[in-house]
Amino acid sequence: MEAKMVHNQSINGPGVKIAVLDTGIDYNHEDLKDNYSK
Repeated sequence: MEAKMVHNQSINGPGVKIAVLDTGIDYNHEDLKDNYSK
């Protein structure tokens, strides 16, 4: 995410907008494959 790089440039405070884009999960990931339901 490069969040640390941006924070170190003092890009923070009022007026900063943040978005989180969820692209889903990797159904074949070893930590997830046995723990989800379609």
